[in-house]
Amino acid sequence: MCGISGIINFDKNTRIDQDRLIAMRDTMIHRGPDSSGIYIDNGIGLAFRRLSILDLSSAGNQPMSNETKNVYIVYNGEFYNFEDYKPSLIAKGHSFKSRTDTEVIIHLFEEYGIEETLRRINGMFAFCLWDKRDDTIYLVRDRFGIKPLYYTQNTNRIAFASEIKAFYTLADYPRRLNREAVPEVFLFNRTLDKSTLLQNTFEVLPGTYLKIKRDHIETHKYYDLSKVDVNSKITEIEALEEFERLFTLSVKRQLISDVPVGVFLSGGLDSSLIAVKMSELLDKPIQTISAGYEEESANEFRWSDQVAALVRSNHRNFLDNSNDFFSLLPYLSYIYDAPLQTGVAFYKAAKFAKETCTVMLCGQGSDEIFGGYTSSLYAAMQVKLNHALRFIVSHRGTELLHSILPKLGKQKIFRKVCDRIHLSDDMVAAAYGASMPSDDFMNSLHDESGQIYEKLLIKYTIITKANDQFDFLHKMLLTEMHRGLQSIVQNTDRMTMAASIETRVPFLDRELVEFVFSLPTHLKIRNGVGKYLMKKYMKKYFTDDFIYRKKMGFPVPLFEWFVKSGEQLIMPLLQTEEKEIDGFFNKDYFIKYSNIVISGAMGKHSDSLSAMWRYFALRTWWRTVDNIPDEYHYIMG
Repeated sequence: MCGISGIINFDKNTRIDQDRLIAMRDTMIHRGPDSSGIYIDNGIGLAFRRLSILDLSSAGNQPMSNETKNVYIVYNGEFYNFEDYKPSLIAKGHSFKSRTDTEVIIHLFEEYGIEETLRRINGMFAFCLWDKRDDTIYLVRDRFGIKPLYYTQNTNRIAFASEIKAFYTLADYPRRLNREAVPEVFLFNRTLDKSTLLQNTFEVLPGTYLKIKRDHIETHKYYDLSKVDVNSKITEIEALEEFERLFTLSVKRQLISDVPVGVFLSGGLDSSLIAVKMSELLDKPIQTISAGYEEESANEFRWSDQVAALVRSNHRNFLDNSNDFFSLLPYLSYIYDAPLQTGVAFYKAAKFAKETCTVMLCGQGSDEIFGGYTSSLYAAMQVKLNHALRFIVSHRGTELLHSILPKLGKQKIFRKVCDRIHLSDDMVAAAYGASMPSDDFMNSLHDESGQIYEKLLIKYTIITKANDQFDFLHKMLLTEMHRGLQSIVQNTDRMTMAASIETRVPFLDRELVEFVFSLPTHLKIRNGVGKYLMKKYMKKYFTDDFIYRKKMGFPVPLFEWFVKSGEQLIMPLLQTEEKEIDGFFNKDYFIKYSNIVISGAMGKHSDSLSAMWRYFALRTWWRTVDNIPDEYHYIMG
C-alpha cells in the first residue's frame, strides 16, 4: 500500500521540476513512510512513497520497470491472485527481480495489454503505467473504488496523485472551491460524478481507466457490475456452499503479507465473521482491535469481546472521546480531502493497531452487497406505498397528499414518508440515497421551491441507472455500490493510511461480489431483514441473539456531544465568517436550530442533526484548505 503521484507534460521537451515532483510525493509520506522514489524522462515524472507489505527488500521499490526499461509503473494496492500468473509468464520468457504483485502487472501488460490485464486482477488498486514504446500513459482505478486516484489538468500538463493535497504544491494549481459541487456534497456526502469540491480536480471513477496520449485523453469503463446476470434457479443450499467457498478464498487471499496482519473487530456481524474465518485459516492467535466511544450506546465491546474470546485472539479495545474528536477533526478533514463527519475513532484505532500490525482486515462492503442498510428496505416499502396510493387516488391525488400531509406530522419519519409519496421509483431511490430529508436540505440552502433538491435527485437517477433485469431492491444495492460505498471505503483508506496502515476488505473480493449480486433478492433480503444468506451461514459459529440483534453500524454519539459541547465548540464556529461556504447556506437557520438542540428541546432522532453536521464539516474542511495551518506544513514535504 502506497502513495503515487506524477506529472505528464504535453510537450515532452518541457522539463519536469524535480523538487516540485518530490514535494507532491512527500505530502503523502503517511501513505508510505518506508521508502520513496522518482523517475523522470521525456517530460514525464513518476513519484512514489512505499509502505512495505510484500518483499520488504529494495527490489520492491518503485517506480518499477520491466527488464528492457520501456514500461514503468507506480502502483498502490494489492493484487491478491498475482501468484496464479507468474508460472505462465516465466514460461513465456518474462523474468522477475522481486516477489511483488507490482511486477506481475508489468509483465501481464507486456503480454496481454491493459484490458486483459485488468480482467485478470482481483484486488484493490490504483496505478499509473507508462508504455514508453508508444508513449501511452494509463491511469487506472479498481472496480469498486477501494483505492483513490485523482487528477488535475491544464493546457500544459496533467498531474495525478493518490490524494488531492499533493496538488497544493503545484504553482499552477488554483485551490479554488467548485461551487457547483457544494449542494451535491451537502445532500449526498460526495459528488455523484468524477468532479470534486475543488475546481479542475477529478477522480478516476471506479472500474475506469484513462488512456493518455500526451494532450489527448480517453476515458474507458472496463467494469460494470450491473451486467452481472441474476441466477434465479440457484437453491439456498447451493448458495450457502458457494458463499462459504468464495468467502474463505477471499479471506485466505487477503492474508498474504510479509508483515503482521490483524482485524478491526467492531463487534458487528461482518468483522466478526472475518475474524472467525481468519482464525480458522491460521495456526496462531490472530490480532484483533475494537474501537468505540466512551458512551456505552456508541460501542459494541460486549459483542467484540465475545468474538475475541471465541477465536482466542490477542485482543485490545480502544476508547475515543469527544475532546479528541473535535481537536482532530480539522487535521483529519485535511487528510480526507473532503468534509469529514466521522472517522476520528477509526484513525486513532489505526494508530493503536500500528503498534502490532501493518495490515488490517475490516468488514466493509457486506451491507452494500447483502442489503444490510435499512434505507434500502424503507425505500422498497415506500415504492409499494406509492404504487398503492396511485391505484387508489391517482397520481394527481398523491401530488395533493404530498402538499398536505408532511405539514401535519411532527415525527420526522412520518414527514419523510409523506414527502416522498408522489415520487417515481427512481426518484424514491435517490431520496433514500440522500443524507437528509428534503425539508432539512431546503431550509439549509434557501431552496424554498425545492428546485435544487429535485435537480440533484434527477442527477442521481441518471448516474445510478441500473440493469432493467434487477428488481427495485437489487437496484438499490447497485446504487449503494455507486454512491454510499465510495464514501465508506475512502474514509477507511484515508483514516488508516494516515496511520500508515493498509486496510483490506474481504467482502469486496471481485468473485464474491459478483456471486452475491447474481443471487435473487430473496436470498439477500427476506421478510424485511437484510443479509439473509450471510446470517444463515453465521449460524455455524454464533447464536441467534448474536446474529439477529439490532444493527448498530459504527455509531458516533454526535447528539450527546452536541448537547454537551456545542455551546463551547460549535457555536463559536458559526459566529465566524466563511464567505465561500456561507454564501450557499441559511446561516440563521443553523444558529437557531443549534440553540434548540443545545437547550435539550430536540428529540434524539438519528437524522435530527444530519444537516447541522454536514454544514459543520464543510466549514471545517474549507478552513483547512483555504488556509493550511502551520502545524500541517510538515506533511507537505
